[in-house]
Amino acid sequence: MRYKMVLYVGYPINYATACDLFRIREDATVNDVHRIIEQYDLKLFTTDKGQCILGLSIDEVGDLWDTFVPVDDALILILKAKAAFKQRIKAAGVDISEFDLERMECEPLRVKNPEPFLISC
Repeated sequence: MRYKMVLYVGYPINYATACDLFRIREDATVNDVHRIIEQYDLKLFTTDKGQCILGLSIDEVGDLWDTFVPVDDALILILKAKAAFKQRIKAAGVDISEFDLERMECEPLRVKNPEPFLISC
């Protein structure tokens, strides 16, 4: 069995924070939440233990068993994803002035206007 590591650029949050950031009603269905977020060409990826990743995946570096990506090329992909993420968050009107990052098996971390993070799963 081959393991595929996925890199994301975005924010590790929980589902409730995603709803708050996009001003989605608490009674909205999961499908509605994903549909609203995807309107802005963003995704809400679920990991485990209540954590989600709001962001973009960098699929080009997901399978390093057969495909070798030069470091410079990977850095360019990451920077392009960061720029796209920031532009899409802004276009969505998401207020990132203060919210909680969801850390796996730790207490949430309150942040103010954070830059996007590189997350691997």
